[in-house]
Amino acid sequence: MNGKSYFQSYHLSNDTLSKLGSIGGRLTDTFYEDLEHSNKKCNILCMDQLSDNEVLDVVQSLGDKLSIKGTYYLCQSICDTEIDQRMKYANVICTHLLLPKLIDLKEPSRLIVSAIGECIDKFPEDMQKLIFVPMLNADLKDSTAILAIINGFDSQKQHVLFLEFITHVKELKSWHILILQKLLTRNIDDNSKDKLLKLLFEKSLDFCRDKSYGKFILSFSKACSPFSEEQRTLLKQLVAVNKTVFKRPIENIIKNL
Repeated sequence: MNGKSYFQSYHLSNDTLSKLGSIGGRLTDTFYEDLEHSNKKCNILCMDQLSDNEVLDVVQSLGDKLSIKGTYYLCQSICDTEIDQRMKYANVICTHLLLPKLIDLKEPSRLIVSAIGECIDKFPEDMQKLIFVPMLNADLKDSTAILAIINGFDSQKQHVLFLEFITHVKELKSWHILILQKLLTRNIDDNSKDKLLKLLFEKSLDFCRDKSYGKFILSFSKACSPFSEEQRTLLKQLVAVNKTVFKRPIENIIKNL
């Protein structure tokens, strides 16, 4: 490539653009071929000469076509670009391609876990705000991706993810329990306890026979004391309707609070 990197070697002149017509459609096909079959990478810089709407069209069209493997190589491609290019395209790729792929994931994927780790290393804030937070209210079929996001951050950042959880979750879902087990720490203030207890209480009847839910209530009761009088009252109401083997241990903890 005459000393040029892959990302520097492919530049479309204005004359070429005018002759090609629908460059967005052509780029989609080129990117797809590169990611799925040829180079295992694509030249993100090709989108520099597209309008914002054209970039969005390319990303959405590509998202409809790419396999998990192709998605992994796309993540690698954007991670390999210079920081200003990552900042330029990470938002649209996260929001309109990676997020839908992760929400639709039906089974664990090592490639997706690897892609998430690389993306967190290169643009952690985008992964938190544009991927983790929107996923919280999705009906996930597989929780591998969101667990990979949590595991990709250190303990201090995981506390931030916990705060994002209790702030943005509208209704507790069964898969949330696994997430809470990963994020629960002793360092929870009273306001956070109130929000979490409210979420737990609203689903206490629905999850009364759910062992994971009961086990989490037990862990929460142990790890996050002391509780205010109002919080203890909510805990007692949670336990009163619980029908798992964790009911008695939780009651014993509450008595000693």
